[in-house]
Amino acid sequence: MEVILKENIVFNSFSEESELRETILKFIWDSKSDKILYKGDPSLINYKLLKKILPLEKVKHSQNKNSINQFVEIGENVREVYKNFLDIVGSSYCLIYKI
Repeated sequence: MEVILKENIVFNSFSEESELRETILKFIWDSKSDKILYKGDPSLINYKLLKKILPLEKVKHSQNKNSINQFVEIGENVREVYKNFLDIVGSSYCLIYKI
């Protein structure tokens, strides 16, 4: 599932590690490895990067690029909002990259 966090930042979730590795290899093959911001378990992302990738007012959740959009309001705690976002996405592996 692809989720657009900001205009130029995408969160892509994977259910299996092999899918994640294939996508990373495609990035490397296309010489776009410098666009990868984070790869791996989405719950282990550090706070500094989390503040950079999440928009300040809302997180736009677009499931499979359909017209269904959900907005999660950001409260005082960025980690709490991200945890709620991960509950919606529900994946074990992710790739966060710049478009």
